[in-house]
Amino acid sequence: MWLLKLLAVFIQISALLALGHPDCGKLAGKRGGTGGTAHSTGEKASAQTHAWSVAIVIEQDGGTRIHCSGSIIDEKTVLTAAHCFVNPDDPGSVDTDKMKIIVGSNKPTDADSLKKRKRLVQTKKIDNVKVHRKFDKQTRTAYYDVAVVTIKGKFRFRETIWPICLPDKAELDRNQYEDIGMTLAAYGPYAEELGGQGEVLTAESFTGQNDKFCSAIYSLQAFEAEYEQVENDLPRKFNDASIFCAKVPGSSSGTCPGDSGGPLFTIKFVPELLDRRAIQRAVVRGSIKPCDGERFPSIFVRLDNYEVLKWIMETVFPDEPPIEDPSKIVLQGPRGPAGPKDGSVSASTFNETQCARRATSSINSPCLVWETEEDKQTKGPREKAGGGECIYNCEPNDGMFCRIVFEKALFSGKTKGLCFKNKACFGTPDACVDCKERCEGYVGGGSPAPAPAPPRPRAPAPTRAPAPDTSDVDISNLGARGDEIGSSSDFEDDYEDPTQKPPCTTKDGKKCQFPFIYQGEKYDACPKDPDDPSETWCSTQTNRDGEHVGGGGHYGFCGDNCAIIR
Repeated sequence: MWLLKLLAVFIQISALLALGHPDCGKLAGKRGGTGGTAHSTGEKASAQTHAWSVAIVIEQDGGTRIHCSGSIIDEKTVLTAAHCFVNPDDPGSVDTDKMKIIVGSNKPTDADSLKKRKRLVQTKKIDNVKVHRKFDKQTRTAYYDVAVVTIKGKFRFRETIWPICLPDKAELDRNQYEDIGMTLAAYGPYAEELGGQGEVLTAESFTGQNDKFCSAIYSLQAFEAEYEQVENDLPRKFNDASIFCAKVPGSSSGTCPGDSGGPLFTIKFVPELLDRRAIQRAVVRGSIKPCDGERFPSIFVRLDNYEVLKWIMETVFPDEPPIEDPSKIVLQGPRGPAGPKDGSVSASTFNETQCARRATSSINSPCLVWETEEDKQTKGPREKAGGGECIYNCEPNDGMFCRIVFEKALFSGKTKGLCFKNKACFGTPDACVDCKERCEGYVGGGSPAPAPAPPRPRAPAPTRAPAPDTSDVDISNLGARGDEIGSSSDFEDDYEDPTQKPPCTTKDGKKCQFPFIYQGEKYDACPKDPDDPSETWCSTQTNRDGEHVGGGGHYGFCGDNCAIIR
């Protein structure tokens, strides 16, 4: 009986992790595989680190070249892009009889490298390919561009060959990955031309973008060179829940043709397992310009889309419980005073009633305050100016006197400002005026405030020492990240009054995020830097689970006003 209970606990913990193979996503050193140490040979990435990476090669001139990339999701299945196997104009270019699946290799088209690593590399032939039922095989648009490949035989899992996890559920939020850092591990044929080492396994960090931003970037005029290609690949732009776009922070890099089908993934700490696992979030569709993401962010097919995840699970894991449709899930839990008094909120109306504050930073944490779209309406005037709109908030709930936001598509100047209760203002966008000028005497609807009622007679208050004079408090550096005070990123919603103790910031002015989780450890103060013990550091950006977002420079050395861990 105790064995059955133990098995039930194991199954329950596995279900909390993610979908896919029971041992999916284990990181290097924890896979328990056999056969060699697979140390990196100096390439940009290693098959030991990214053991789920797949190279799909095709015969060419007596050798092979990279055709696409993919990921291992179980002993017989590879996840990749549908367009790798669909070409109505040239069917011979996608002949699966001429293709091979290579795993465990850093250089899958280098015969010498394959020979040296033969104990660590496996080569398989393709048995069959299934493309998503919603992928348009004639137009080959980006939507639902995903396929599963079944191999002949099975993969033998080892340290350099391992399956990756799938998302544990479908999501409705199209901007689930906005500002989230993710890693792409794939093979690209243009690397050598760009000064790299040819067709090798490489890794790159991407950050998800807002779907409205993506659509705006890809909305072109008919005379522009990329117009026809964009209209063919993205006729609905990003107004489709199956795709999103992502950029390489601080770089013009983008995905290359050989990266198509490769995995974009995150590393997530699973408290139930006290372990971190790799979970694939998307499949590479590609870039409008090969290897160039300077203007056009790279395009990805999201795996937590209901139609995508449901199809993968039905195709590869038919014995698993069916994926729940998030639009029909009833959301229940503790409710705050702003939410419904009783009953539940259905996901179909979740855009109208959302959680404003949770008990912890986790998205799965109980909701403490619910709000409707009406609750979120800015309480202040709105004015057209400078080709955009100045939106004044005269009743912020964060202790400020007022706030100002300037909205304009693709605008890169100052967009946020505020005025403290002492009427000192900072960061006002150039197209707008200080919010105190619009909010003096403001009452909902813009009417002036009524005259105050005369005070009631009352006994004089007991005398006390006068309050200290704070008029000379130096607030010139409050919130500054660089030389200019009041840039769009300087004023977040939780700045304190300048007469109070300032929040912990890095030496270059970025605000530290506490608590943050790094490599499974939670930090409420600045830990010592592992490379320089004389310095302490903090995360400046965390995801919805409170984990540090890596790969984008979102950290810094802590300033003198920070608590440190000694």
